[in-house]
Amino acid sequence: MPTRNYIKEFAATHRAPYLGMPPGMVLCDDVADLPSDVRSVWLNRKTKHIDDLPRFREIRRVHSPLHEEWLPAFASMPNLEHVKLTLPKCKDIPSLACLKNLRTLVLGWNRQQESLEFVRGMDWLHSLCVSEAMGVTSLEPLSTLPELREIYIDGQISARYQVESLNPLSALKELQFAVLLVRLPKERRNLLPLKQLKKLEYLWLSDDYYPSEYDALLDALPQLKEICFNGGKRWPAPK
Repeated sequence: MPTRNYIKEFAATHRAPYLGMPPGMVLCDDVADLPSDVRSVWLNRKTKHIDDLPRFREIRRVHSPLHEEWLPAFASMPNLEHVKLTLPKCKDIPSLACLKNLRTLVLGWNRQQESLEFVRGMDWLHSLCVSEAMGVTSLEPLSTLPELREIYIDGQISARYQVESLNPLSALKELQFAVLLVRLPKERRNLLPLKQLKKLEYLWLSDDYYPSEYDALLDALPQLKEICFNGGKRWPAPK
């Protein structure tokens, strides 16, 4: 099953990858009732018989609330490639490094989250979406994801917290698509770390950097033809 380009789809539709239900997904109140060939499952907080999930070997995708006690079942699913976790009141997220086959991780509505440590060591991950990460101040754990092709991180709704630096992103040599809606302190508000991302094709930024940096970044990255911003603005502006 090929990896789906979620951020590439966002680039075309501007629809965040954590919204909506994908076609073919089965709502599940009891794992015992699932059809044997099910591939995508939406679990709820009261879903029964979670420990039986690994016997459904065709499951590729799970949407679920975050329950730490469910992670061993997810880790035992041989073909699970995509997990979306919702965590509206979760400050501390356990390590997800046990999900060895995962290619796409989406975390939604995590407004109390303060750290990205849960991704550390997931060096097989291709796509990462972290929505409404209001309390995150360090991107350093992202530097441990050498295979990352896509990243979507949105935390700029709140002016209370700022990300220390974009420097950890310079390690993501395979990155092709990036939506980086984060705030940085004025003295470290530069795009220099992104110049190392020679495969970058698509970039969406908050619009509080300096235009001279946009031109320098486009000159340094041969695959990047323009930079996108909120409100449909682009650099260079369409003629």
